[in-house]
Amino acid sequence: MTGSKATIVFAIFTFIAVSKAHEFDITKFGARPGSEISKALDAAWKAACCAPKPSKLIIPKGHFCLNVFEFRGPCKAPIEVRIDAILTGPKDPALIPKGKQWITFSYLNGMTLSGCGTLDGVGGAMAWPSNNPKKNAHSKKPCGLQYVCMCIYYKQTFIMSKP
Repeated sequence: MTGSKATIVFAIFTFIAVSKAHEFDITKFGARPGSEISKALDAAWKAACCAPKPSKLIIPKGHFCLNVFEFRGPCKAPIEVRIDAILTGPKDPALIPKGKQWITFSYLNGMTLSGCGTLDGVGGAMAWPSNNPKKNAHSKKPCGLQYVCMCIYYKQTFIMSKP
């Protein structure tokens, strides 16, 4: 009887370990609340995207700064990006290179964006002060988000700043 209990306990722990093996939390890649997370997010994304089985990239609760990032595929398996944090974009528009967007999702199939987080693109600080139609009628301002993929999005909050 003791041997069968040990086998059951071992099987349960193995199942838990395997089910958690494909979660990639950015804090395990060096991200810290209050800091800029591009490098940690890039490392976590590459690991999750290369996983041979479905995976989940987690941006946990907290306030993180993000300058520019592209979630780029194709990935080897379906992936869920769970954002439970407040992600704040750069206050200085010069940090977004010309022709780039704050956050881009591209060449992804089977990606799910989920979580109860907030994406704050800091539009008031970045775009609106320089958005004078008389001076810049044909000027193209950076876009907050860009999607080039077959993805599912749900339960996300976007802050749309207004002048």
